[in-house]
Amino acid sequence: GYMEAYKAAVDHAAKLGMNVMLYDEGGWPSGGACALVAKSDAEGRFRQRFLGHGVSGTESFGTYVHGYGNGRESYPSMIEPGASERFIQITHDRYAEHIGGHLGRTIRFAFMDEPDHPSCRPGRRLAWSSDFAEQFRLRKGYDFMPYAEDVLRTQDVCSDDGISKVRIDYYDVLGNLFVERFMLPVRDWCHRHGVLSTGHLNGEDVPELSNRYGHGPLLKCLRAMDVPGVDTIWRQLYPNTVSGEGRQAPFPRYATSAAHQNGTRYVLSESFGIYGDSMTPERMKWLVDYQMVRGVNVFVFCYYAMSNAGQWLDLFELHCGPVVPYWTFEHPFLDYVARTSAMLSNGAPVKDVAVYFDEPGFRAGGGYPEIAGAAQSAVAKVLDRGNCDYDFVDHEQLAEAQIRNGRLVIGAMSYSTLVLPTSKWLPESSWKTIKAFEGAGGSVLNLETACFARPTMRIEGDARTELRVTKRRCGAETLYFVVNEGRWPVAVTLHFEEPGEVVVCERETGRYLAADADAGSLRWTFPAYDSQLFL
Repeated sequence: GYMEAYKAAVDHAAKLGMNVMLYDEGGWPSGGACALVAKSDAEGRFRQRFLGHGVSGTESFGTYVHGYGNGRESYPSMIEPGASERFIQITHDRYAEHIGGHLGRTIRFAFMDEPDHPSCRPGRRLAWSSDFAEQFRLRKGYDFMPYAEDVLRTQDVCSDDGISKVRIDYYDVLGNLFVERFMLPVRDWCHRHGVLSTGHLNGEDVPELSNRYGHGPLLKCLRAMDVPGVDTIWRQLYPNTVSGEGRQAPFPRYATSAAHQNGTRYVLSESFGIYGDSMTPERMKWLVDYQMVRGVNVFVFCYYAMSNAGQWLDLFELHCGPVVPYWTFEHPFLDYVARTSAMLSNGAPVKDVAVYFDEPGFRAGGGYPEIAGAAQSAVAKVLDRGNCDYDFVDHEQLAEAQIRNGRLVIGAMSYSTLVLPTSKWLPESSWKTIKAFEGAGGSVLNLETACFARPTMRIEGDARTELRVTKRRCGAETLYFVVNEGRWPVAVTLHFEEPGEVVVCERETGRYLAADADAGSLRWTFPAYDSQLFL
């Protein structure tokens, strides 16, 4: 019955010329198929496994299997061989059976929501699989078991470097199993059916807690999607206001970095959600601009209330639609988002700076994750205030990078500058590339010297530190998107390094208007929380 109703909805959307994004669960996390995977698993092959002290925490150290229960307890282990294939068979293949004619046409995207592997608990348990010990030995060349209890016992306290190295190796194997056994099989199914895989992971905004959220190596997981995404629904981002400090964090760049390096066009954000009804149009636009200037160009907005009856107005959702007083603002707002996103999905990004994402540091345990997170946030703030756009790169990408004409080439991108917020746990293979990059004339900066990174655009003016800039090249044209993230007007002089006429895109109409630029320089005033496209 559900499939028949879904097909009717998609048929109708096709007649209206709409696109449909296939959601692969009945909720989240993706992978359990509303407990149908568990129900089909009579042998218990896909149940979550752990290494530790059992359910109550008093049992002797060893491996144990978690039985299926209700709700989240029915979620299978996405690192067990065959679990993802069973999930795809129950969910994706059923959709293909009923609406296959729409796949790749009306249905262009398949969305996964917060999938994860079994989560670790400090001092209690480590995520495990039926073949984990063997996989660890094959991939790392030594036996994990002699170190296992020390790795678990010292998870949240400082330990010697040897145990931290084993812990990093453990999480590396765990994360790679998650990518290989869940992320890539789902993407492969999408490719066979002409659909782009998309979605987001759980807790990507706080990488220092990645060990507990269970999403594997963050940037590598995002690179395993055709349209990598983030989740911005809990006020993880919020402007500074007269009543207090907001929150600015770099995490939208995790997804945009993956797309840029993959050479793909789209980056997604699930936005608003639990921001609540106190969100004003001004703050809604700030949130969207904050993400667009960092590379996001596909938005899943929630939540449009189907009615103003009480059952549809629960929790803390942002309720767009005729039930709110600013409904008349919605149409021009969404036109603005669509127009700007479309322009920011054309051409190719132009970036000179890469920032090291310290995946090993986030995995090392003790106080290292917090150190890595704080250093990364500090570098992000310095680069933002310096009008410098940038991507993130991880240790695997550094190890495999090439050096061409003094630039660090990673996938479809190349960078003249690498910033290392932290580097204690950088593998030797990554250091080898960095030394070669420096030898070829590349610039390597750290937390103290990040302020010397070359800005994306030279801007003169007292409040230029409130402006953010991104740049894209579209053939002979160069597009600049400039956003004022501050709550005060900013008057500055913009200096465009490319020769030629400067054109302004009028946001309300989409028209192009010649700007009064003098030798590539333009005086411009940005109202509070304002943005502008220049071509």
